[in-house]
Amino acid sequence: MKIKLHNILIRNFKGIRELDIDFSDKTTINGRNASGKTTVMDAFTWLLFDKDSHGNANFAIRPKDENGVDIDNIEIKVEGTLEVDGEAVTLTKIQKQKWVKKRGSESQVFEGNVNEFQIDGFPAKLSEYKAKVASIVDENLFKLLTSPKTFASMKWQDQRKMLLEFVSDITDREILETDPKYAPIAADVFAAGADKTREKAMSALKELKKQQTEFPVRIDEAMRSKVDVDSIDELTKRRNEAEAELILIANERDSLDSALKSVSDVQTEMMNIEMAIGNIKIRVAEENRKHKSSAIQETEDALNELKTLERKRDQLCDKVSEATKEIADNEAEIAELAKEYKTIRARVMPEDETKCPTCGRVFGDEKLADIKTQFEARKKRDLGRVESKGKLFRADVDDVKSMIAKMQTEINTLTGQVVETETKYKELLKAAQSVTQADFREDPEYKKLSKRMVELQAQLTSMDNGDERKQALSDRQKVAQAALDEVKAELATVDANKRIDTRIEALRAEQKECSQKVADQERIVYLLEEYVKAKMDLLSDRINSKFKHVRFRLFTEQINGGIKETCVMQINSNGSYVDYADANSAAKIQGGLDVISALSELYGVTAPVFIDNRESVTILPDIDAQVISLVVSPEDKQLRVVNE
Repeated sequence: MKIKLHNILIRNFKGIRELDIDFSDKTTINGRNASGKTTVMDAFTWLLFDKDSHGNANFAIRPKDENGVDIDNIEIKVEGTLEVDGEAVTLTKIQKQKWVKKRGSESQVFEGNVNEFQIDGFPAKLSEYKAKVASIVDENLFKLLTSPKTFASMKWQDQRKMLLEFVSDITDREILETDPKYAPIAADVFAAGADKTREKAMSALKELKKQQTEFPVRIDEAMRSKVDVDSIDELTKRRNEAEAELILIANERDSLDSALKSVSDVQTEMMNIEMAIGNIKIRVAEENRKHKSSAIQETEDALNELKTLERKRDQLCDKVSEATKEIADNEAEIAELAKEYKTIRARVMPEDETKCPTCGRVFGDEKLADIKTQFEARKKRDLGRVESKGKLFRADVDDVKSMIAKMQTEINTLTGQVVETETKYKELLKAAQSVTQADFREDPEYKKLSKRMVELQAQLTSMDNGDERKQALSDRQKVAQAALDEVKAELATVDANKRIDTRIEALRAEQKECSQKVADQERIVYLLEEYVKAKMDLLSDRINSKFKHVRFRLFTEQINGGIKETCVMQINSNGSYVDYADANSAAKIQGGLDVISALSELYGVTAPVFIDNRESVTILPDIDAQVISLVVSPEDKQLRVVNE
């Protein structure tokens, strides 16, 4: 696809009031600094993508007056005619201000800018306009193809990714199958790629080396865990001697137990008697507790009943007090109503009601009679109202007095019940405090058992209980058992030492196997690095063959022999290559144009190339695209366009 810019019309855009430029295959725009050269580029990119030539969406396009204030109420217009594969298309973009007069206000308020669009002179919606621009060229690709600086300003990772598109036909198989030494890594590289495979190999190598460093420590720990003990023959002899001593002690204990059986029988009977006496004490104490508990419970029941009666009586007394107060309040209301009744009865018709309020003359007899009738009717109505209220209060007083009489009767009844219950409570309390307790020593069975216990104690005193002989046997048994436990522990240590020796041999075998795995894995990592280097060399050669004036360094070899990805553009400057960052302005422009040529060939698209600071370059490399040069010309106060 070939894209050319035939014409651009700019009106009221930034510092340009009116400018109409026709372009040829090679056009030069001359002018002083700040005369509007870059503004032409900004207008073109705003027309297509609503951004300036640096890719900024938020930039001011409205012209300003001599005081730096925006000029309102003018249209901003940019119109460009493009040739796309020989077919002309005209795009127009107009920006207007939206002013609205709000209700109740004399002045208009600015509410933002509104853009209008046209395609070949016909109005278009924003979505249609964007779709048309997108059908011509992708925005990111357009920036790459129209400015020599764009590619160099990208992150090196993005540069590298784009350069690899030049060699997308190079496959891993092309390298791996040419040399049999790559056989150990081929399957993994085919499956996951070199980066993932190397990441996997380095992770495995790291883990193996970690294990390798742990083996000496583990073997040393195992060796230090062994314990020095006597020989197995000596330990066996000591174990047999201790076991024989324990058997002898057991036989002697059995003989002593047979001889002491009669003593044991007496002791058993004495123990049974002690248990029986204890049960008697418990039984008598439980009977005493139950007897006293019953008396206490009756006392508490009487006290609870007394408190309940007193509470009911006190509640009724409180109600009588409240009712008495209510009667007093009603009697006061009745007295006030009586005064009001007398006042109303004494009321006479005012003299001013018999006269005309306008002229002051006395009304006629008929009118006076009617007024008097109305006055008497009001007086009668007021007397009736007061009398009705008095009757209601009086009825309420009678009802409350009747209720007080009933409550007083109930209070008297409760008072009598309180006196009776209080007497009952005092009697029960006195009885509970004087409850007698039975003595277990008076129990017949207790007396019988106590007598037998005295007899048995006398019998036991005259018998030999064998305590000294038992203690001697117990002491011998402890010594023999301790000796047996000690020798068993040492025999267990012998077995543990054997297991440790077996474990040490296993660890040494694992250590040898791990060392071999480390060597094998290091070989894999080495092959991967060799493969990556071979591939990088091939990629670099293929990619750099696409360019005439620049080349790219796509990897660096690290001190440890590893390969690190990078992307550094270098420019041929007088026969030697220098990094882009260190090149002069002319070399940077020439290198950028070389990149544009290669990208145009890769994507099959050419677009107008804007070369800013063109005056710094004396000779431009050949490029199959429309070239628009922006030249700083101090003598040109106004922009001067030259077409070749």
